[in-house]
Amino acid sequence: MSSGASRSSTTSSSTSSGGGSAASARVPDSYVAITGESTSKCGYCSREDSSHTYGMWAYRLSPHVYQDLIDHGWRRSGQYLYKPAMHQTCCPAYTIRLDATRFQPTRSQKKVARKMRRFLADGVLPGSSGSSTGATGASASAAAAVEAAAGDEDEEMGDDAPAAEQFLAPARAVPSLDTAPPGSAPASSSSPAASPRKPTHVDLATNAAPAEAASAAAGDARGAAEEASPHGVRRTTPKAKKPKVGQKPGPSFADLIAQTESATEASRHRLRIELVPAQFHQDTFDLYKKYQVAIHKDPPSRITESQFTQFLVDSPITFEAVPPRSDAESQTQQHQQKQQQRQQQQRETTGGTDEPPPRGYGSFHQKYYLDDGRLIAVAVLDVLPKCLSSVYFMYDPDFGRLSLGSYSALHEIAFTLSLRGQMPPGLDYYYMGYYIHSCAKMRYKARYRPSDLLCPERFEWVPLQDVVELLDQRPDTALSEVVASTSSENSSDATRIAHTAPGTAGVVVPVKAARAINVPDPALVADALVDMAVVLHKRQLYRLRIFRHNPELRMQIKNIYTRVGPGIISDLVFVAV
Repeated sequence: MSSGASRSSTTSSSTSSGGGSAASARVPDSYVAITGESTSKCGYCSREDSSHTYGMWAYRLSPHVYQDLIDHGWRRSGQYLYKPAMHQTCCPAYTIRLDATRFQPTRSQKKVARKMRRFLADGVLPGSSGSSTGATGASASAAAAVEAAAGDEDEEMGDDAPAAEQFLAPARAVPSLDTAPPGSAPASSSSPAASPRKPTHVDLATNAAPAEAASAAAGDARGAAEEASPHGVRRTTPKAKKPKVGQKPGPSFADLIAQTESATEASRHRLRIELVPAQFHQDTFDLYKKYQVAIHKDPPSRITESQFTQFLVDSPITFEAVPPRSDAESQTQQHQQKQQQRQQQQRETTGGTDEPPPRGYGSFHQKYYLDDGRLIAVAVLDVLPKCLSSVYFMYDPDFGRLSLGSYSALHEIAFTLSLRGQMPPGLDYYYMGYYIHSCAKMRYKARYRPSDLLCPERFEWVPLQDVVELLDQRPDTALSEVVASTSSENSSDATRIAHTAPGTAGVVVPVKAARAINVPDPALVADALVDMAVVLHKRQLYRLRIFRHNPELRMQIKNIYTRVGPGIISDLVFVAV
């Protein structure tokens, strides 16, 4: 658990006559309202009233607080934060991350990059006999392109999009926050995060599908049917092949992507990729509407600008500028020159750059432009202190044969490595959302290796390959436990990547047999553990201890406590209804 004191603002509020205000202490700058339990139709198995989550509406979150939340199993859809109730929901979802520094693309993933490279060089879409000019609509319809992509079993998965209502905010009214919190300033119009305000109505009938449900569609699939075990998960992590004596090592993965996207005078197409703050742009909305209609079969009348904005533009994550890495001088001169040459080549040939404008944490849209400005894809991303987090991806169905969903994942992994060289130390991971072992369509994420799953009980990371058999036994299992260790030599091969448990003497290893997840009872949480939580009530900040007359609020915060622990509780301000 991380301490929130260092990330909270030093703003203090005046002390009320009752002495209950949060005075002169560090005050959190992340504001949430608890929405509680939600039950809905599952977006993966399509069973009615079988998906169970717990939620909060976030008015504003610092990047560090949201990093802590996703490291405790939470995700966001717009400004709505949700966490699966693993012991109740039909399709348990585990947070999955990829170590970008150790990623080695598989043969099928390299094939996706080669497909893009050939298209940019020759202008011919895979599976077509002529020029890509037909992709604009002359030679094939969008439906035909999607069908071709879905039929390519080496690249994409089946075209079965789960229901769109998964993980949306409950239909009941979301609490309002009519004024900015004490001591805070509204976010600027250029900031990618929305300032605290009264949220728009959340309607379960809208089609704001979260990234996890939508990513199972064929064209949006982030992986391929590759060499794998019968379970869809390879048991061993691939190792980089060592070059033979006298043989020069091949290009790195980052170089492979850079070479794919670079252009020459003879190139038929140029790909320009820009990272911009998450804001409403008409071309992005038009692409989203086209994508939803063609891929997810949504009625056009249900796709509105306000629904799109709430789903993929609004973000509670505040932009936080960060200085350049202090250890940049430690890079070799050769590496610096190589990186500068690659960036200069991209600017000259494609006119684009891939750096955050300006450098910092926050929510962004990564936009893929072809040639003179045709938008063919958009990725919604959160840049956080430890990771690049994928939120959603959409693309032009006319280019479905390019496997853009798979290619964007490769580009984002390379982008994570680029960020790692620019940002403060620690940004090493690419977060792919949730891994759902019980849903065959979602197992493709395991093919990006090496990946870890978050234990829903201990909130520790465990190598995915070590827990496949546990997940085969039961989909909702604890993944890790602590074992005593007198020396590092006692660690067996089964504990390949050992994690030291916070506050304990031992090594975190996968559990030996699948077992039920230990779910804390919020009624057993002592009042003293939540008494110091900060509550915003009638434009004034108070400690929870003065709300003896509101047992419902106290129980709600205890529920959050069991889902995040004390460190994050101290980082949040709870908006009282």
